[in-house]
Amino acid sequence: MGILYADTGGNAANSGSSDNNTADLTGTACTAAGSVVTLDGSPDLSGLVTSGATQSSINIAGATNANRTVFWITAFDNVLKTVTVDVAPTGITTNAWKIGGRYLWPSGSTANVVEGALRAGDILQFNNSPSTRTATYITRRTDGDSTSGFITVRGKAGVRPLLNIASGTANVMTMTSANTWYVSNLELQQNGTVGALITGNLGGGFTVDNVKFSKGPATAISSTAAFRVINSEFTQLVGDCITCTTGGSNVLISGNYIHDNTANGVVISATTPVVMILNNIIDTNGARGIYVSGAPTNVANSVTIVGNSIYNNTTAGLEVADVDSNVFLYNNIFQNNASTANVIWSAGTAELISVHGY
Repeated sequence: MGILYADTGGNAANSGSSDNNTADLTGTACTAAGSVVTLDGSPDLSGLVTSGATQSSINIAGATNANRTVFWITAFDNVLKTVTVDVAPTGITTNAWKIGGRYLWPSGSTANVVEGALRAGDILQFNNSPSTRTATYITRRTDGDSTSGFITVRGKAGVRPLLNIASGTANVMTMTSANTWYVSNLELQQNGTVGALITGNLGGGFTVDNVKFSKGPATAISSTAAFRVINSEFTQLVGDCITCTTGGSNVLISGNYIHDNTANGVVISATTPVVMILNNIIDTNGARGIYVSGAPTNVANSVTIVGNSIYNNTTAGLEVADVDSNVFLYNNIFQNNASTANVIWSAGTAELISVHGY
């Protein structure tokens, strides 16, 4: 597991693997023979770390590997002045190299040189808010796994860096089929016309924890697969805040504050839902607090709604719109939702097969 640091005080050519403004070691020429890279000059490599959270990495400017110019250092020879890297660099034409130093997040295209370097167990940490941009900040390239752990994208402890799309239609994070990712302690914002905040039919184990979704023209999180959204805030969104579509098994929505948005708070339109909505505050949304609209065909598919406070939503606190929806509704508070009813069973027989109390 290694950590890559992104900081406005860094350099776009730094490797990002040390929490320093400038690179620890630099050079103007290197050559590669397989995964062994020979460095110019006489750099002192004795301080390099070859494994663990402080593992060193090198940015080779001319590498043409798909989606990366940053490589993790797995061994070094301080006599021959060589480093061994995790993937053999290809196509080196510009041989400048830098080891360590904070990476400067670019304001232009996607930062694929760093994205491609992330492995299961690695961490990408934003120390502060990068410059606003019109392109997606993070695109999923690889996945975490059950052996090495999550790929983590996080803000530095004690601050909440803002990832802001200034204009246009880009998503803040496009995480297509991203398995076992963990996103925490960030604020995500889209000031354009279409883009979502996190999208891409998230894979199993995708977790959002303590993230503020502060503005956006579309859905904040949308997925057809398993995901978890906990301890986060959703506000000033034009689209639905959290949507679970098509499949939607093993979804947890817990401890969130979902308020003052234009559309629905939570939408469950999945056909095979296994969803738990626990201990959220959902208030003052322009449509429903929770909208269950899927068409499940198996009684084992269910939506569990427990311990939530749901109030001041325009259309309903909860609306269940399919006759086959199986809802377990316990220990919630509904108040001042709509002008007719706090809970609306618009497909009436759904209430007969559901269980509710307290």
